[in-house]
Parts: sequence; C-alpha cells; structure tokens
Amino acid sequence: MLVFGNYGRQFILLISVVGVLSTINAGLMLTPRILFSMARDGLLPQRVTTVNKGGTPAVALFICSFASVILVLSARSSRWWLLPRSSSWPTISRSFAALLVLRRKEPDLARPYKACLSVDHAVRFVRFGGFSHWLSDWRSEHSLFTVILILLSYAAALLITRRKP
Repeated sequence: MLVFGNYGRQFILLISVVGVLSTINAGLMLTPRILFSMARDGLLPQRVTTVNKGGTPAVALFICSFASVILVLSARSSRWWLLPRSSSWPTISRSFAALLVLRRKEPDLARPYKACLSVDHAVRFVRFGGFSHWLSDWRSEHSLFTVILILLSYAAALLITRRKP
C-alpha cells in the first residue's frame, strides 16, 4: 500500500497473472517436446513423433493436455499444484549437484556462460534449500504420490531400455 498506493493490489495481481501465464506457456512448449524426443529415441510409440504442418508435436501435445486435465480434475482444487512442486526440488537439487561435480571433475572445460556466484548458490541450494524444502513437503499426500510416480517411472524406464537392442 505504501509503495503502489491504492493500485498496489491490482499491480501485484497483474504481475501474478503474467507469471502464471508464462509458466503455463513454458509447460505447453516444453513437455510435449520431451515426449516427442523420447518417442524419437524409441522410448515411446513412434506415433508420438507425429507433427502438424507448423512443426508442433501434435500427438505429444494432446497427451500432455489430456494428462493435465485428468490431473486437475482428480486432485483437490486447492492442492493440484503441489505435485510438480514436490518433484521439482529433488530434480533441481540433483541438477545443481551435477554442476558441482562437473566443475570439480572438468575444471578446464570451456564454459560459454558465466553467472555471478553460481557455484556458491548451487552449494547453498544443495545443502539447505532443496533437501529441507522437500522434507517439509513430505507430509503431503502429493509428495508420497510423486515419489511413487517417480519410482514407477524409473522402473518403466529400466524395462524399456533393457528391451532395446
């Protein structure tokens, strides 16, 4: 109220709407392409590699859209967003840990992009941020469901990759 006056609430709401729409757009652009790549590598049926005239992986987009609708309709409306949250923290932590291992094993590797304090931030996140945040979410039934889903996905990936020549 002090910074933006009477329009503070509307300003924050506008920023929130733009952020949510950006996140939805990123998910709609990224996720179908992951399925497309998996199908191209033989991990999913070849039909998932079908693209439309504009180059959009149409079948993969349909699968992602259908799965999203099922997820939203099956979860309680106030908590459906917890599923990706409970799986993102371990994933981000592993990514930062991989960055630290790569920097230690390959110190002279060319790094075209440099970020201020990136290693320091990665260390802090792996030590404190990701793991403790994930543990605080552990009590949620969504976290348990996510862990089960990750384990089933891993088992399926092992079965699929063992069948490939």
